[in-house]
Amino acid sequence: MTLGVNKWCAKGVLSKLGSKLLDELTYADLLNYQVQRKEEGVSNRTVNMEIGFIRRALNWAKEVGLISNYNIKKFPMLSEEKRVFYFLTRTELSSLLQVLKHHPILQCRVLLTVLTGLRPKEVANLEWTDIDFENKLLFVRKKPYSFVKDREERVIPLCEEAMKILIALKTINPSSRFIFGKNGKPVYEISPQLRRARKKAKLEKPVYPYMLRHTFAVISLRAGVDIYALKELMGHSCITTTERYLHTDPEHIRVFVERLAKFLKLEKEKVLWQDLKS
Repeated sequence: MTLGVNKWCAKGVLSKLGSKLLDELTYADLLNYQVQRKEEGVSNRTVNMEIGFIRRALNWAKEVGLISNYNIKKFPMLSEEKRVFYFLTRTELSSLLQVLKHHPILQCRVLLTVLTGLRPKEVANLEWTDIDFENKLLFVRKKPYSFVKDREERVIPLCEEAMKILIALKTINPSSRFIFGKNGKPVYEISPQLRRARKKAKLEKPVYPYMLRHTFAVISLRAGVDIYALKELMGHSCITTTERYLHTDPEHIRVFVERLAKFLKLEKEKVLWQDLKS
């Protein structure tokens, strides 16, 4: 979740629960908060995001020793409608990259995200020590400042195009600790630049950092990547999170629909056992 979204969630939470200390929060407090927000006409998704923010705050406070324990282990979240994720088509991605040709570092960042599926914060916190050039591997590691959960740590194989991007970046800024850093610090915010590039490219849909990750997921499914492999690549803790992308783009199953049509045609012709992979 981005810093902007966290600030937005915090504003709603503090307006209702700001008088309570974290270790004073109870299961009943969260239930009451949920009811109040729904009575205000807030969407289920927004309420869930705010509840999630509270639970992350509790986990963080416990981890750093601000509180010793809390009693909210599980909490019933509200049902949400299936989300349709925006993603870039090949033509749209090409247009965006063309507009960014005068901004090579941002251009590389966009393309590397699309090729790896990294979260925006994971891209920002990438260090050169996370890249194994010899074996063409990228390591997403837990770091004190990045808050990557243990289950999100993973190894991502790098394709030749991704390797070319990293080699080019190493040439541009060889002394930097962070791959996408400035003055020794990671660069997190690129949304304004993406908005300007989107306007220049004349794209109708919005373009934002997480959209690049969504694009990776959709392209992977279209390419026939197994959904369980995609789950591991994206660092999802639950397969249901990955399955959301199945509802975003039906193109990845078109090949199976066409294969079914071919099978039925063959059945009509009494040629049932012909290899259907061709």
